[in-house]
Amino acid sequence: MRAYLLGAAAAGVVTPAMGDLAGYQFEWAPMVMGVSSCVIVRVYMGLADKSREGWLADLAITALTVLFTVGIVISSRPSLLMALVLGTGLGAIGAGLIGIAEKKTSAVLGEETADDVTGGEVGRSLRRGFRKPVNTRPPDDQIAALIQLDRDRP
Repeated sequence: MRAYLLGAAAAGVVTPAMGDLAGYQFEWAPMVMGVSSCVIVRVYMGLADKSREGWLADLAITALTVLFTVGIVISSRPSLLMALVLGTGLGAIGAGLIGIAEKKTSAVLGEETADDVTGGEVGRSLRRGFRKPVNTRPPDDQIAALIQLDRDRP
């Protein structure tokens, strides 16, 4: 009788469904939660934006946020709730991920970021979601100096 009960208890153990992506194992439930919440947030943000001219940039940013979500879910193996929060947060950050990644990369490499060179114009344009072009016209004195250099050339 005792062996029968132990066998029934062992048969009732449920293991999570596992997946494999490029040799990295992950649990399916957190992956579905994270990716779904990320996509839902990006769709909501796209629908809330009244201008339609940036749909291609929004599609690229959505793909980037989904890739970040997949990478974080695979590497950190979060619980269901944490995967939901990660996907929602990454979807909401959107284009800000580019600026975050640029700063982290330049800190590791010890290089200037594009914001250091342009005085923050790149980061502001990314936060706007590529909707408006950045005014990159140099100041008048620099234009005059370049014209003078061009005239002085033999």
